[in-house]
Amino acid sequence: MSPNHHDVLCVGLDVLLPGPDRKRTAKAYHYHLAYRRGDAEQPGCLMLWEVHGGRSAYQIALERREQGVLRIHCTCADAIYRGEEPGHRCKHVEGFLEASRMLPPAGVSLRASA
Repeated sequence: MSPNHHDVLCVGLDVLLPGPDRKRTAKAYHYHLAYRRGDAEQPGCLMLWEVHGGRSAYQIALERREQGVLRIHCTCADAIYRGEEPGHRCKHVEGFLEASRMLPPAGVSLRASA
């Protein structure tokens, strides 16, 4: 890490989620940050994450609406076909949100090990 670099940015998360098989055996899913917009206060796409580990690769997008509300989208079939149901989120979004809650809050300094 360069001495001028002060912000820590998470570019990947690994999460155990129910797998794509009929038994829903736990499987590692990897979330990779593909895009992050610098100005997070303006409306539009804020982040784009690629999700690998299931039958197919998916994308999760976090957007800010004109009113300032955040909305998260996934490209998986579950999100496309059932995403409009109140309170429904696909396992990819649920896993992403749960993992992000475990990250340290902004401004917390993590000391690198030797």
